[in-house]
Amino acid sequence: MYRVGVAALTGWMLWASLRDESGLITTGARAGLTAASVGGVLGLAEAGEAMDARLQDAVGAAGARRPRVWMAAAAGVIGVLTWWAGRRMPESPFVPIEDFLDSREEEVPAQVHALVERLLSGTEDFGAAELRAQLAVARVTVSPMMDDFSGEAYFAVPDGLPRAVPGSGDFVVSGRFRALDDRTFDLTLSLSEGALSMLSVSTGSDWDDEDTEAWYSADRSPADLGSWPDAADVTLLMETPAGRREL
Repeated sequence: MYRVGVAALTGWMLWASLRDESGLITTGARAGLTAASVGGVLGLAEAGEAMDARLQDAVGAAGARRPRVWMAAAAGVIGVLTWWAGRRMPESPFVPIEDFLDSREEEVPAQVHALVERLLSGTEDFGAAELRAQLAVARVTVSPMMDDFSGEAYFAVPDGLPRAVPGSGDFVVSGRFRALDDRTFDLTLSLSEGALSMLSVSTGSDWDDEDTEAWYSADRSPADLGSWPDAADVTLLMETPAGRREL
């Protein structure tokens, strides 16, 4: 009966915490998660009780006359220390879920437009003409969480336009430029189902393992660039059976 009571209380608390007025969590999903939590509590109850008994025996073997009292006191101390540590930690900014979901479409920024044109100028094959036609009417998808430069631009292409072949993967022409103490960075144009998908900046593929490890160990990312490069500063690279070659 004790186990059933604990499981029921856990299920009720989860059901109440999943109240969602935005419609993101359906009643069915809420019920499924609650049922799973109840099942999990019941399934782990025996193992938890066995561990509790071993802990009580260990405390008693250490010389404590009332193991349960010492266990309760220790739990209380841990709870107070956890509360105290939480009060001293800097408060994390609350980010409403709407900031992630409330995306909007905007005109393609001039720098992004110029960079894509630069990459597409490297060849007349591999659907370059179709991708140029898409770029002329494409927009970028942004959200409040993407207002700062991140090194990525996501495209929204209208339906009904001619599609590039091959349709998914990275475009055969990429770019390379130098910044931040003359480091190399690569520009990649990604496609999805024959349409423009994303323009992104990454660390140069010519970096050695030591440079790459030092960069990421310092918690750095392409966002440190602060802005897109000028198209005129980008060198074009073509994928070939022998690797990338400069155009």
